[in-house]
Amino acid sequence: MDVVLQNKEQIEITFIKDDIDTNDGIFSAVFISLFTDRRIEEAERPEGEESLRGWWGDGLADVDGDLIGSKLWLLFTLTITTETLPKSKEWTEQALQWFIDDDIVEEIIVSSEFISDGLLRILIVMDGPNIDRVSFRADLNLPKGKIEFRRVV
Repeated sequence: MDVVLQNKEQIEITFIKDDIDTNDGIFSAVFISLFTDRRIEEAERPEGEESLRGWWGDGLADVDGDLIGSKLWLLFTLTITTETLPKSKEWTEQALQWFIDDDIVEEIIVSSEFISDGLLRILIVMDGPNIDRVSFRADLNLPKGKIEFRRVV
């Protein structure tokens, strides 16, 4: 079980009946999958970006090419074009593919749209034999470099 942390300019720990509130860990796993910076190839490096980023633990993976994180961080470095929405969907699906590979879910549905100027919304629905249907929403304010992520009920 994971501790439920809610970030509203500070960390908040929720207590229920004198105990720390916990959850099934799916929120944390999706959050880490989406917002840990996945390493990119040299050819993908945006102009002015010095690092290929990535997580050091990828070098210790049991499966060759098994990488943590997503390339969503690139959206904050690139100019918004007609490719922004398809790339955000592709990178989200790529980051969450391990849930299918590891038989945690059978289906992941991802959609992305601009809900206002520079504000990208990514909606994720996951369903499968090992979890109840669950939905998430990520709002990426690209000009300000801010992310809001929540489970949708």
